[in-house]
Amino acid sequence: MSNDPSVEFIERHMDESFGALMKVYLVKDLYWLEVGEKEARAIAELSLPTERGLEDTNLIVLFPIYIEE
Repeated sequence: MSNDPSVEFIERHMDESFGALMKVYLVKDLYWLEVGEKEARAIAELSLPTERGLEDTNLIVLFPIYIEE
């Protein structure tokens, strides 16, 4: 685990909220969308690992809003 609270937030939700998805798919890209002065929402694009490599999917993970304290 990281000491950065925003990274801990993402890691916790990847394990607890989206654990079933994360067992099948890999995060291809993750970015933050600012939704307020001290609020942001992480969005992850997922890829499917196959024998031929990574396949793009149209799946995204919309994380809950993170509020910086």
